[in-house]
Amino acid sequence: MIIRASAAGLVLVAVAVTGIVLVERDGGTTHYSLTGKKVATPAGTFSISLTPSAYQAVYRLDSYNSTGTVTTTTQEYTISRPFNAKIVAKVGAPPGGATNFSIIGTLGLYSQTSAGSAPTISRGAPQTSLGDYRFDAALNDLIAQGLFVARERRQVLGRDCQVYRTGQALETFSVAAPAADSYADVCIDSSGLVLEEMTVLANKISERRIVTKIDDTTKPADSVFAITGAPPTLADGGQELNPISAISAPTPGYWLLDAPPAGYELQGRYLIRVPAAPDTSTSTTTTTVAGQAPPVKESYVDVYVNADKAIIIEQGPTASEPTTPASGGAEADAGGLGTAHVAAGVVGNTLAATPQATVPWFVHVTGTVPLVELEKVASSLHI
Repeated sequence: MIIRASAAGLVLVAVAVTGIVLVERDGGTTHYSLTGKKVATPAGTFSISLTPSAYQAVYRLDSYNSTGTVTTTTQEYTISRPFNAKIVAKVGAPPGGATNFSIIGTLGLYSQTSAGSAPTISRGAPQTSLGDYRFDAALNDLIAQGLFVARERRQVLGRDCQVYRTGQALETFSVAAPAADSYADVCIDSSGLVLEEMTVLANKISERRIVTKIDDTTKPADSVFAITGAPPTLADGGQELNPISAISAPTPGYWLLDAPPAGYELQGRYLIRVPAAPDTSTSTTTTTVAGQAPPVKESYVDVYVNADKAIIIEQGPTASEPTTPASGGAEADAGGLGTAHVAAGVVGNTLAATPQATVPWFVHVTGTVPLVELEKVASSLHI
């Protein structure tokens, strides 16, 4: 499984899933199957009726390599929405043995610890809880765009779940329509939590994961997500996330809301400063001079919160624009922002625009809400 926190520069890799390969045969063709018991599909459309503010889940993960060897690990998720997460990967099947790695994420601060190493601390742009799939927000959009296709119902740990077929393993955090020979089957329960997942690549099983323990009534203490140590300074290649005043626009051309979205409050406005990459378009390179601040790229972010939900508006010069969704999605009218790219995702939805302005500018609106709500927020922005 791959867990990424791109804004913080983190990439964690742990392979894993079940040593049993279940297959169904139909006319001589082999079909891999999820392990959860099939149950009768009730009338009506599946919906996510409950949205926990926090949960803990333990998964068994098995990964199959090209020779058929299976590697099994355990991953423990402790999530407190909308920003806090702790993920621990262990050797072997649940409850697991020695720790391979752990990662903690909060609002713009991250800690990564590998076995035998001291924690690596970093700052980055605010994002929602690492590894937390938000199907309560995005499932209907994923279905409407043909990226998730409904199949059968199953049951894991006594909890019913709806199976959807999609084109990418969830841990890639990218989405695509399923292909005949490459796909992922994902079983999602009425709380929007993943109970089982199976990935097939080029007609060969690649991974399985299944929940072995789950609690969506837990209230983790803040101490679970405590991060000690200091991130690297800007001069040392780190990033800065500095709270700034939200009384007025921090710079000309800034896109503002007259008021927070209904039900939300402004958590804070921040200035993001990251080291500027060397300019490779010419033979001249920019270097850091001892005793002087390094060249930086700056952008801004407004964070709005409503209980377990978050809407994040990041903007700034296009030279500072982070990566935008590369696949799927569509175009939408975003009011004064002009035409925007909208894309559904497994951790939330995204709207990206580059409004016409004297200074080339980008605006990204992301959130754990349906795309129609993001479009409404974007259309309310003005200079």
